[in-house]
Parts: sequence; C-alpha cells; structure tokens
Amino acid sequence: DNGIHFNMPVLLNQAVQPGRGSAEQVDAVKQGLDKIEEVRTFFREAKAYNNESTHSKINLKFEAVKGLFSQSQSFFVHCDLVREMMIATDFAREFSFRLVIVGGSDSWIIPEILRENNVAVILAQPHSLPSTDDDDVDQPYKNGAALQKAGCDIARVSIPDEESLAAFAEIKKKAGIPVVADIHFDYRLAVGAIISGADCIRINPGNIGSRDKVRKVAKAAIDFNVPIRVGVNMGSVKRSTLNRFGKDRVGALVETAQEQVMILEDFGLDAIKVSLKSSDVLETVEAYRRFSRISDRPLHLGVTEAGTMFSGAIRSAAGIGILLEEGLGDTIRVSLSADPVKEILAGRVILECLGLKKEGIRVISCPTCARTNADVALIASTLEDSLSGLKRHLTVAVMGCIVNGPGEARDADIGVACDTKGAMLFKRGKPVKRIGVNEIIKTITDEIEKECKE
Repeated sequence: DNGIHFNMPVLLNQAVQPGRGSAEQVDAVKQGLDKIEEVRTFFREAKAYNNESTHSKINLKFEAVKGLFSQSQSFFVHCDLVREMMIATDFAREFSFRLVIVGGSDSWIIPEILRENNVAVILAQPHSLPSTDDDDVDQPYKNGAALQKAGCDIARVSIPDEESLAAFAEIKKKAGIPVVADIHFDYRLAVGAIISGADCIRINPGNIGSRDKVRKVAKAAIDFNVPIRVGVNMGSVKRSTLNRFGKDRVGALVETAQEQVMILEDFGLDAIKVSLKSSDVLETVEAYRRFSRISDRPLHLGVTEAGTMFSGAIRSAAGIGILLEEGLGDTIRVSLSADPVKEILAGRVILECLGLKKEGIRVISCPTCARTNADVALIASTLEDSLSGLKRHLTVAVMGCIVNGPGEARDADIGVACDTKGAMLFKRGKPVKRIGVNEIIKTITDEIEKECKE
C-alpha cells in the first residue's frame, strides 16, 4: 500500500555474477539492462495512461502504479552499488517519483548523487547491514545506559570503519542522550554518520583529506543541521607548523585550530565548536585562553591522553577546573585510561566542586591517623562506589575520631563521627542515634534511600 518496490541488484543480475569481467558477467549485465529498459518503457506507458482523462479500457497494471505519479506512493529501490543508485535517481527524475533508496554498501554516497541529479528523496534505514554481531551493538548500548546513569549528558562513539558505521545507526536509535560520532581520515564515514542520525560529528579537517572531501562533509552537516566539533590535538599539528613556531607549541596548536575552523566556514558551515587539547595541562590551559581571545566559538574542554584513573583525573581536574573557573568552556570530557563511567564520575565531581552542577552524592572523609576509630578509607570508598549513580545532591561525611568529626559530620546532610564506642549518626547537624562501626555503611545507605524517596 505504501509504494512500489524494486530490487535493483536482482534486476541487474548482480546476485548471479559468475566472475568479474567475464563474458558471462557481461552478458548477465546486458540482460539486466534490457530488463531495466523494459521497466522504463512500462512506466512511460503508465505515465501516458495516467495523463489521459478517460480510458476506453482499464489497465490494472497501470492503475496499480498510479499513485507513483501523484507521489501518494513511494518508489522504493533497493540498491547496493553507486551505479544502481544512479539508475534509480534517473528513473525518479524522469517520472517525478517520490524516491526512497534502501541503501547498501555504497549508501554513504547517496546525498552526493541526489544533489547532482536534483532528486527529492527520503533516506530509508538500510534494508540489510554489514554483518555485525549483536553484542557489538548491544554492548555500546549497555555502556551508554551505564554512562547515562552515571550522569553523562552527551556520549561519543568512535567510527573507524564501515562496520562500525552500520552499528552506529542502531546505537543511535537506542541511545537516550545525544551521540557524537568521532571520525578520522575517511570523509565517507563522516557523511554516513550524519545520515545515520549523529547529533554532532567530531573531525579534524586536517586529516580528512582534500578540501573537496571536507566540503562534502560540511555540505552534509548543513543539509542535516548537524554541528561539527573541530577537535585539534597537539599530536595532530603538522610538523612544519610546529617547526615554524619553535618553542611556542601552543601558538602552533591555536593556529591549526583557527585554520581548520576557517576551512569549514569557507564552505558555509556556522555550527562549529572547537577543542584544543594537549596532554600537558599548562599547554592545554594556555591554548584555550589564546583561542578564546580570537574566537567566540563554543569550546569543548579536556586534557587529552591524561593518563590512568588516578593521575589522569588529577590532571583533568587541574586543567578543566582552571578554565571553567575563568568562565571558559561549554562541554567537558575527562580522558582516562579507565572505564568510561569513571570519566563521567570524575567530570561530575569537577563540576560539583566548582558549583556548576548540584548533582550526585559528595562523600567527604578524614585522612587516616592514630586517632581513627574505624577503617575510614574502606567505609568512604564503599559508600562512594555504591552511591555514585544517584542524582540527588547530598553531602555525606565519614569522620574517624572526635577531634573534627562531630563538627564536620554536623555540617553534612548525613554523617557519622566515630569514637571508641562506635559512631554517632548525624542528620543536618542533629544527632540521631548511636550505631556500631559495622553498621555505618548500611545505615547511611538506608538514610540516603529515604532522602531520595522524599
């Protein structure tokens, strides 16, 4: 009821090609082209029939495709190769059909072909995707759910090849938050990601290839109203640029970012945000400062390749924290060689410390010393891990002795101060009850659950 379907590979005998370039293949393709011409002749006759006001005899075949000419039905064409898409667009142009291409391996090229042929089109979900194990799609989805639970606002997915691009469309459909596609080297993957519904793409125009390839990416971004993040890292700065700037590595980084932005602006794209990252905290901070003086583009902050969970989180907090406190930055990413969920939690702590996001459980605890009457480190880390997914903004204090314990615990929403007889539970400055040290974790967890239900 919704249209007429054609399987172009079958019509062209693509499914039974015995050998590339063989006599049998040439003959099979010729027969396929003859079939295409028969279809074209049929539609020409159907069009003439449709234009007639009266008919001496009703033709049921022509009546069946009548909706194509009024565009109340769509012309669905299943294509695998560029040549097949060209034939389909040629049909649509000649007969003014409402074309729906169900793409295959070369579907990334669809927008370019259609622009060149001035054909209106609806891009359908690919009818068959390159073979992708279900876990390849489900695992990123599960990871995305975990990230979202941890407080992630925007997810980024790397797309290094066509198989990843095919999986990206499914990941995007299941994601509950905006998804950025991270692309390097192959402009076709960038165009494909845009078509597949990416909310933003991250590229470094310098490694995408020729200006014409960058133009195609920019044109697709404009057509689909998708912003581009120009992601420039110190490692991607050209050696010649670094040599020209000498010891001023930051200057080389800033100039590279400015050049890449100007390339996209030349092609008419305005929805651009920028990141200028180094693994060195001071270089990163200075690069963002300098760029912000010459551009008002939105900034994505981060210290690239920051390192492991421990050292990387500290470097990220130092660099990102300085910039945020100076009023710079619109989005952040903490780059760690660790579980991505840890990146989100680290970022959330940075924002919470600066008063930019009142969300999550903040656990404060005292350092270990001879006065400690409980394993404060174990209790605090256990609570922090178990409560990390909660969005309610509360401060929890775990204090090991009576010197500073009662005062700190009273200033928290919920807290305990330990002594030689156990611990005193406090809620917003008021003592509630005494509990044993082995009851601290469960008691605080239960109290927080009550708070979250209120």
